[in-house]
Amino acid sequence: MDRLKKIIGYSVTVTTIMWSVGLFAMPLSVFAANPGDLIKKSGSSSVYYLGTDNKRYVFPSGDVFFTWYDNFNGVKTLSDAEVDGYPLGGNVSVRPGTKLVQAVTNDTPWVVSDPKVYAVSKNGTLRHITSASLAETLFGANWETMIVPVVETVFVGYNTGSAVNTSADYNAASEMSGATTISEDKGLGSGSSVSTGSSLTLALAPDTPASTLAPSNAARLPFTKVNATASCDGDIVIDSAKVKLVGGIGNSSKNAYSGVDIVDGRTMLPFDTTSKTFNADNIASFSRDITIPSCTTVPLYLTGSFGSSNGSYAGEAHALQLDSVVLKGGAVIGSLPIVGNPHTINGTITIASATVQRGAFSNATDSSLEVGTTDYTFFSFKITAGSSEDVRFNNIRVYQEGTASFSDIDNIKLYQDGTFLVSGTVDPNDSKFMNFTLPSGITINKGQTAQFQIKGDVVSGSARTIQLAIYRTTDLLVQGLDTGYNAVPTYTGTGYIGSTTANPTLNDNQFTIGNGTLVVSKSNDVQAGNITIGDSQALGAFKFKVEGEPIEVTALTLTVASTDATDITVTDATRGYRLVNSNGQTVAGPTDLTTHALTVAWTDTFTLPVGETVYKVVADIASNSGFSSNDTLTVSFNPGSALTARGEVTGNTITATPSASISANAQTIKAATLQVTRDSSPSSSTLIAGASQATFGSWTFDATDSGEDVRVTSLAIAASATNVNNLTLYVDEVAQTPINTDPASGGSRNTTTFGLSSPMVVTKGSKTVVKLRGDISSSASAGEVSQFGITSNAAVTATGLSTGNSATVTVTADDGAEITYAGQGTLTIANHNTPEQSIILSGTTDVTINSLRLSSVNEAVVLDDLTVRIANGGLTGTGTGNYADVTNVAIYNGSTKLVESNIGATGSFKFNFSQNSSATNYVKVPKDGNVTLTVKVNTAEISSQGTDNPGTPNASFQIGFGGANSIKATGEDSGAAASETYNSSTSTAHILHASKPTITLPSTSNRLGASSSLSNGDLTIYAFDVTADSSQGRPVMLYRFSFRVATSGSATVGSPLYLKQDGVSNKVSSADASALDQYYEGAGVGRVSFIFNSPDYSEGDVGEQLEVSSGSTKRFYLHGNISGADSSDSVTVNLLGDTASTMTGQLTGTTASAFGANDSGLFVWSDDHTNKSGSQDATAESTWFNGYLVDGLEKTVTTTGYTISN
Repeated sequence: MDRLKKIIGYSVTVTTIMWSVGLFAMPLSVFAANPGDLIKKSGSSSVYYLGTDNKRYVFPSGDVFFTWYDNFNGVKTLSDAEVDGYPLGGNVSVRPGTKLVQAVTNDTPWVVSDPKVYAVSKNGTLRHITSASLAETLFGANWETMIVPVVETVFVGYNTGSAVNTSADYNAASEMSGATTISEDKGLGSGSSVSTGSSLTLALAPDTPASTLAPSNAARLPFTKVNATASCDGDIVIDSAKVKLVGGIGNSSKNAYSGVDIVDGRTMLPFDTTSKTFNADNIASFSRDITIPSCTTVPLYLTGSFGSSNGSYAGEAHALQLDSVVLKGGAVIGSLPIVGNPHTINGTITIASATVQRGAFSNATDSSLEVGTTDYTFFSFKITAGSSEDVRFNNIRVYQEGTASFSDIDNIKLYQDGTFLVSGTVDPNDSKFMNFTLPSGITINKGQTAQFQIKGDVVSGSARTIQLAIYRTTDLLVQGLDTGYNAVPTYTGTGYIGSTTANPTLNDNQFTIGNGTLVVSKSNDVQAGNITIGDSQALGAFKFKVEGEPIEVTALTLTVASTDATDITVTDATRGYRLVNSNGQTVAGPTDLTTHALTVAWTDTFTLPVGETVYKVVADIASNSGFSSNDTLTVSFNPGSALTARGEVTGNTITATPSASISANAQTIKAATLQVTRDSSPSSSTLIAGASQATFGSWTFDATDSGEDVRVTSLAIAASATNVNNLTLYVDEVAQTPINTDPASGGSRNTTTFGLSSPMVVTKGSKTVVKLRGDISSSASAGEVSQFGITSNAAVTATGLSTGNSATVTVTADDGAEITYAGQGTLTIANHNTPEQSIILSGTTDVTINSLRLSSVNEAVVLDDLTVRIANGGLTGTGTGNYADVTNVAIYNGSTKLVESNIGATGSFKFNFSQNSSATNYVKVPKDGNVTLTVKVNTAEISSQGTDNPGTPNASFQIGFGGANSIKATGEDSGAAASETYNSSTSTAHILHASKPTITLPSTSNRLGASSSLSNGDLTIYAFDVTADSSQGRPVMLYRFSFRVATSGSATVGSPLYLKQDGVSNKVSSADASALDQYYEGAGVGRVSFIFNSPDYSEGDVGEQLEVSSGSTKRFYLHGNISGADSSDSVTVNLLGDTASTMTGQLTGTTASAFGANDSGLFVWSDDHTNKSGSQDATAESTWFNGYLVDGLEKTVTTTGYTISN
């Protein structure tokens, strides 16, 4: 060790001389600096590296410098102000791969303070070389001369990495190639990002600040607002910009300013971490890259901050102009310079003030802050408003001066007195800073104090430090709410650096992230299941969750438990326990059980990475073991006591949690077993001769209860078959080889054996379906029968996949389904959910008339053509319907329109269908399945003259197929025409009208205005609505309503009995009706009919029509005089309709008066197809109909009654 000290001492002496002589011997010249340059002040020997983050980095010694550079050529000499304008970023580390490092004291002469020798990796990471022989292997026989002494005060700034245990752990050449520059070594970025867009448009913003006063102590007072807009073809990067002071008196005016900034209008924070000052030409230079996103406008504010005394410059008008801009690619569009409105310097206005100190929530310094700590206060500060005015706190930029990065801390948030305000965002220009912006700000009343905290979660970074701070005084500003000016607070108290020019200005205590943490839990990557006799059986799995740092496990003791009562049996039967990762690599073991203890003591060292990692426990189970079927094995361990570990970074002992035994899922020992059963499908059925790859059988191969995956190599199928060839096995619908082209024939019982080219594997705990398919010869005769089955355990040859042991196969013997051959399929045609008889309107489209079901047996059939016929509906008293009443017929399959056409004078039309399965008009009826076809029509218009031109008023028609001969289909397998079974296809009859009424009846939930309880006197005993259809724009006319009135008990309904219309004061009934007994059905039951005295006409007092205009509704009320009613009585009223069987000749168009008040005309209405609406003689037209099929009346005489009772 003494010899080593002498060598190091000699090296440092020589290097220091070279450092001093070489530096002052070079010529001095002044240059503009760029990232990556070496810079110095005039007359100073200190050389700095300018990083791509625009910070200067210190070379602690000449030894460190010469690991990066051969000489001092290229060092640029800058003015003191320019050098000071670049904040210090830290120390330069020894370049990786070039030298070794050892810690020494700060004494003179120094002595070695740590005997360990370290290699260096990226970002100043030290890695202990564990032996001298290893150092020689890596750095040669003279490795000791390559040691660079690093004093303790600098040494602690290095990071600690994993040890170098073998030559494979460290490659000097690779380390050096990964750190070609100091910026790259520190991970600062290349600093060479370039524009990808073509142009940047710069323009004075319309809302640039108006002229105002610029008082003393005002901070970041905005002078000029410039809108910077990037072209839409890519981002634009501003490489540098210059801001010039214009106005003032003489060159000394610049002394009024303490700093100049370009502020990002999105956050109102400066792009640079330090303010700039004006040079002799009144120009401030900014070299920090500013990226303007594609197709985006970013406001840039040119701001100035002022000193404490502006009196010497009072009255001067100053302006800040954007003097020049240099881009990293792309063109500047716009005229420079750009200058805003001038501000007048003022020395008398007093602006707001505030004081910033550490807050009340500061935590004490902690040297072992545990990874996983959440919601921890890292920085506490308080703001006290001055006495002159209330202030608002809008944003703060926080600096992390510790060695940890913000990626080591998660969920970083700003709070006020424990109340969440906003989450922080890492500064895009410098990852050592985090910004907090409060859009609405926090108001602090004058003289009052507000407490703030910055909290976060520790997620990584063992041995690194966290110390949050306010870097410069202007990183936190307050705004006076009276004057509106930003003010720089006064800093004081603990943590204040003691100078407004030193950085950081105010910090909190330092916290060192402690050891990593390890939590172990059961993993379901190996679920509870079956295992078998054989090697590499998975006994369980555990999940290791690591936070903070990688953790080295040096020992782990596993406990094994079994339902077998003999320890010796378990010890003899299981061996070679291994811990394997997700890639199947062994990290510990193989190790056998300790006899009687039933433990596995692993002493291998393996590293758990940060994050979650699952490891499986694997062991071999001997074939001669004493295990019985259904014995179990369970592995477990107590992480707190059975696992020994240390942090890879800290080297400290890690105690895993929980301190309780964790058991993996239990495993049950089973042999390889396979259950084979025939599936219910196919059942005994009929197949068509000529069918290709028809399914003859299906079986389930079940390994649910197996201890391992089962490999099936051959399968013998008992067959009694004729005219079958190309038999093929399908495993989960995948065809297997070989194909059996010569199966059993002649109807004899033989065995067809399939030796699988690629054995079938049934995964343990799962099932696989095997199907047998083949081709049926086209020469097969109808009635022939084939049958295929698996009839014995020996028919299946199977072994365990991992062990190769014969599997126990259990077959549920079955001869298989009987497959009978047929020559062709049979197609059945029948009505299905056909719409009921109805009134349909003329001139309407897509009216569903018919629904038919096509069913096929034996094989699937493809529809070739079908013929649709239109015929007279034949309803008594209706007009004769025909093809002219329908303008178009369409056939649908579900919502898909297949075909459509008009129907000619023959009354029929043949529709052809495609045989191409991709065509719209392709219809396939599946074997033993069905297809429902829907027939829809467009109806013809009815002429206002009431003639057959083309639609016939009150005509009834029906649509169907023309019997079995009108539909043709072809069998998909046989290719032959399908035989047909015709049941029915004709629709019900439908009546064509120009308009129609809809009746809404009263109910207990919607009485429509009828009385709800019975009482004596004039009472509304019934109410109903009549609505005219709106689709054709025609009214409905009404001539007669009839009612059935029934009473119970002593109540009677007598005169006056009359009808009223909603909104009409007069009665609309022709006269009071009191003769209920005229139509008695029995005691207490009678009928009454009304014809109308319309309020719209003066034809007389009787026989006038009531009109309901298109789309409108009229409500009618039936009144009766109730007498004799007591508490148990009731009155029930029914609105009456008509049936088709009443009074031939009076169902259809006749005059209104021709209908008698009897079963032929209880409800009389008109569709006004002759356009007599509004005419007093409309009742004389032959356009009136009874209530048959009217919506709400349907086909009945008596509708649902409405009852009033007490």
